[in-house]
Amino acid sequence: MHAPENKENPLMADDAVDLTAYLSLVWRRRSLITVVGLAVFLGVGLLTALTPPRYQTRAFALVPDPDATHVLAVYAETPPAMLAFVARLQQTSPGLLRGDDTLVAVPLGAGHLVAFQVSGQGAARVARLATLWARSAVAESRAHGVITSPGPVRVVSDAPVPNEPLGLPLRLTILLIAILGLIAGLVAAAVVEALAGRVRSAAPTDQAQSETVPGRSGGERAAL
Repeated sequence: MHAPENKENPLMADDAVDLTAYLSLVWRRRSLITVVGLAVFLGVGLLTALTPPRYQTRAFALVPDPDATHVLAVYAETPPAMLAFVARLQQTSPGLLRGDDTLVAVPLGAGHLVAFQVSGQGAARVARLATLWARSAVAESRAHGVITSPGPVRVVSDAPVPNEPLGLPLRLTILLIAILGLIAGLVAAAVVEALAGRVRSAAPTDQAQSETVPGRSGGERAAL
């Protein structure tokens, strides 16, 4: 009986060679990976820290007719309603509305409510802006008879001051920035290694060309 031959899987062998080459590349370029990774981490982290946080909150208005909630939501975002709202702000709270604020009226499908959602910088400012927008939209809808319902449309909940800004938690943000820095370092190492390989492969060709005497055949060089 013959002992079974121990044949190594060529695919596994290739994977082992690729992994070894990759680890060797990482070790050779560890200084570059560290420098690029730290630079990206500090740069993105500084940019994130300097970006003002944004907050989001909602005020709610009650519409007695549930089928008319979308009517109030659409009307609140029309130019006449927004112009009336801005005019009210100019009289009572000038400068409260900013150019980077986002105002969205959302009808809640399962009830009689319309949410006046505002997002922007400054938690207290955003809460006040959402409340004033809801009150203005309700007042304008009453004045122009936008909604005909069995009961009055009214604001039932002012917008609370949000406690947390929008975006990811701080720890998760730091982790993602660190991963981004590591990826940037590995990419830089791969690019530098590829350029270095091209230079090394081109060097023997240049040397061989420099040793060749132009204008003479191989027999003539041998006779010399």
